[in-house]
Amino acid sequence: MKLRVDALSVESPLGQRLLSVPQLDLATGRSLAIRGPSGAGKSTLLFTLSGLLEVTHGSVKWGDLELVGLSDAQRTRFRGENLGLVFQDHLLFEELSASDNAGIAALYTRPAQRAAITRQASDTLSHLGLAADTQRTVTSYSGGERQRIAVARALAAQPKVLLADEPTASLDRETADALIADLLESAGKAKRTFVVVSHDPALIEACDHVLTIEDGEVTGFD
Repeated sequence: MKLRVDALSVESPLGQRLLSVPQLDLATGRSLAIRGPSGAGKSTLLFTLSGLLEVTHGSVKWGDLELVGLSDAQRTRFRGENLGLVFQDHLLFEELSASDNAGIAALYTRPAQRAAITRQASDTLSHLGLAADTQRTVTSYSGGERQRIAVARALAAQPKVLLADEPTASLDRETADALIADLLESAGKAKRTFVVVSHDPALIEACDHVLTIEDGEVTGFD
């Protein structure tokens, strides 16, 4: 699914401009790293691309669908059908196991799709070095393990687009490098568009394109 952004401006409730993106194009199946100092607007852009932030100025199109102007319900449906999301804070259900967290999307989809999502979640957990333990709750997992559970959850429904916010931040270098390779390999096989916010030089270098944001403004695109 291709991405096109035109004349995007995101403002605070008080009218302060938080982010400005004149134009951005990303072809289907390509990867984009968003870099810049803390507070520059990187996560704001990621949330805007996911439809989690409502935008009144400009255009954000995934394929032929324009996100700007959609209702909350329409944006929620779009995310459920097309996007996988990895947040910095993991946002796992503490009382559930790794398997149940990774396969949580199965509860919100059609019955015919549930087995495939559960199976994919289990396979991804195993591939990322975590056993599909149905008894152990995620409260007992380390930060790096929780991050891998969050990644498995994002990929379980085999989304067309993966959006990730600092996916390697909680990981040691060896594990981070393995995750980078896995994310880019799976994206390539599935022709999945991948957009990631990161300070990790290795992850940034591995992506097809790099967008630099400073003080809410785009200062570079390679």
